[in-house]
Amino acid sequence: MNITRGQFEQLTKELQKTILVATKKVLTFEEACIYTGISTSYMYRLTSEKRIPHFKPNGKFIFFKTEELEKWCLSNACKTQEETQREAATIIAMHKNVIAPKGKEKIKKAIAG
Repeated sequence: MNITRGQFEQLTKELQKTILVATKKVLTFEEACIYTGISTSYMYRLTSEKRIPHFKPNGKFIFFKTEELEKWCLSNACKTQEETQREAATIIAMHKNVIAPKGKEKIKKAIAG
């Protein structure tokens, strides 16, 4: 694959920008979009609705801490099916003696009643 000098320079600039973003502790709005992969329009919505941690020191420019962005990106973890099944088995085993008698009483009442 051949690329032109202009394309090479553009790729070099983008790579430098990405490396810079990855090493900074505080990011500008545009850098935060690159860091998270979120579009600017969605990031504006998240900040205006105060759904993502950010700072506005002068009320105009928006800044983000990379540490907080990382926590936000990793929030609301979805459990795997295996983890859910393991939890369910543990809960059932722990409450088996409590649930079973109540269930039997309900069945007996339903049959008798």
